[in-house]
Amino acid sequence: DRKPELLAPAGTMEAIQAVLDAGADAVYVGGKRFNMRMHRTSYNFDDAQMAEAIQYVHRRGRKIYVTLNSLLLDGELGELRGGLAVLGRLGPDAIIVQDLAAAALSREVCVHIPLHASTMMNVHSAESAMALKLMGFRRVIASRDIPLHEVRRIGETAALETEYFVHGDMCIAH
Repeated sequence: DRKPELLAPAGTMEAIQAVLDAGADAVYVGGKRFNMRMHRTSYNFDDAQMAEAIQYVHRRGRKIYVTLNSLLLDGELGELRGGLAVLGRLGPDAIIVQDLAAAALSREVCVHIPLHASTMMNVHSAESAMALKLMGFRRVIASRDIPLHEVRRIGETAALETEYFVHGDMCIAH
């Protein structure tokens, strides 16, 4: 009967400040590349801004997760490796991924940072969650189209943290 973590997205420092002021326990943010929320150029964080955001959130005693949740092409893996090295130094509380190549590189480059499975991995079953646990994931963000009691069953069966969207846009991937 632990208190659930209230997690909110934030694409700017102002948004981070607002959601923390409103009581969020954690925020998730994206960099300028490799995340599904990178459509507006004024949103998301370059490396210096990411460092500032992580330090700010940690000073407030909260958590910050970084999304690397887009699908990757072979030609992007070198740049992703460099980005992961930066995150390894900056120290977010977790990395949220969709692509298994991003998961594998995360385990190689910054194994000390927990790995969360994006909702876009469409985890619908405890069996899927257990497979992800074997790959080093600590949390699954369950598919948005399953009922809450299934999310609870997945978490209990797989012995993983589970996350569930209670409000937000519908994600699509290509």
